[in-house]
Amino acid sequence: PCFAATDERQRRVFNPVTATTLVGKCAALLPPPLVRGRTVLDLGACLGAMCHWALCAGASCAVAVEVQPDFCARAAEMLARAAHTWPPHAAAEGGKRFAVVPCGVREYLSSCADDSFDVVVGAGLLHCFVDPVDIYLQMCRVARVAVVVEVDQPEAFQVGAFADGDPRRP
Repeated sequence: PCFAATDERQRRVFNPVTATTLVGKCAALLPPPLVRGRTVLDLGACLGAMCHWALCAGASCAVAVEVQPDFCARAAEMLARAAHTWPPHAAAEGGKRFAVVPCGVREYLSSCADDSFDVVVGAGLLHCFVDPVDIYLQMCRVARVAVVVEVDQPEAFQVGAFADGDPRRP
């Protein structure tokens, strides 16, 4: 399935999602050597494209956590349709290679044991939290091998068009 074609973020002005940008982002954040044979947790998974990428690159299992129920339903459907495109791998516990969990990130992380995933990814996620450091620390606690974080900063913030409250900046 074409995850980008069904992603509402393709219509946004800042950093729109296209097939090219989505593949580039996935390749940069989750290179195959990082995920091959490993478990991947995608926080704020949206439609599950990061999980699909990880599974195509040889991840043993991927879990998508998303708070929006409609995105969860669509992600589960799209990942199920894409399963035939993933390389064979020993079946994960329960025989399923992916799961989509309709849950808030903070709540999900608090339910996870230490070192419960090899790779934990949060792309465009941390800006959603008042205390992103706590979320980051929880991601570190849950990850055995790597924590991958992508942070978008709208150009307006970068060039100072919006005041961010920091008196050191115009």
